[in-house]
Amino acid sequence: MDIAHAHITGKLSQDPEVKFHGSTAICEIGIAVNRRKKEFEEWIDEVNFFNVTIFGKEAEFVGQYGYKGQPVTVFARLKMDEWNDRDTGQKRKKVALVSQTVTLQGRKDGQSSQSNQSSGESYGQRTSETVVEEYPEDLPF
Repeated sequence: MDIAHAHITGKLSQDPEVKFHGSTAICEIGIAVNRRKKEFEEWIDEVNFFNVTIFGKEAEFVGQYGYKGQPVTVFARLKMDEWNDRDTGQKRKKVALVSQTVTLQGRKDGQSSQSNQSSGESYGQRTSETVVEEYPEDLPF
């Protein structure tokens, strides 16, 4: 069995925004991952940005509780998107990250995450109840 997954921990680069395609919630988030490296005799901070697509109830959860700068961990599957460039007609490709699990770490008020005893869910973690295998062809963005 082939596996193409990514495990990313970083900070949300902007406040999450949820859009709906029919009744399916879709949330696009950006994650900034900092890396400190030494070049010659000087330490340099390098930042990489990753875009992640979240679907369903998990998208609604992140949209409601996530905020810019919040630490987050995402476990996602990798998906190859292909399209033809409108201007040049050239075939283009990019690797897309589709969330399977998102864990929000910490809260705006600075308190640590608490368990929600009534539902049995952790405050900061949701898993998708709906698995979307492919992007719908007529997404508005």
